[in-house]
Amino acid sequence: MLAIHPAVIVEARRYGSSERRHMPEPGSSQDAAAEGERQRVGLCVDCCHGRIVESSGGTRYYLCELSFRRAEYPKYPSVPVVRCEGYDEGLPLVSS
Repeated sequence: MLAIHPAVIVEARRYGSSERRHMPEPGSSQDAAAEGERQRVGLCVDCCHGRIVESSGGTRYYLCELSFRRAEYPKYPSVPVVRCEGYDEGLPLVSS
């Protein structure tokens, strides 16, 4: 059984969404795309504090929700993020 961190559920309710990012099947074309995104973006892709914000022009930004509670975390970190003390692997929210 997959455990979901309680903070993720609270954040989901806060933003009116209970959707989660779906994890692709290993070896699938979606898995390859996800791995490419991981290399390009870094830790934010798999962090439970990360959220994708897409502009009307299609540009994707990675929002760090820890920035709402702790000033030392940037709202939109420079990618790729290769090291972060706030990183907590989990199921982040789907893009808004």
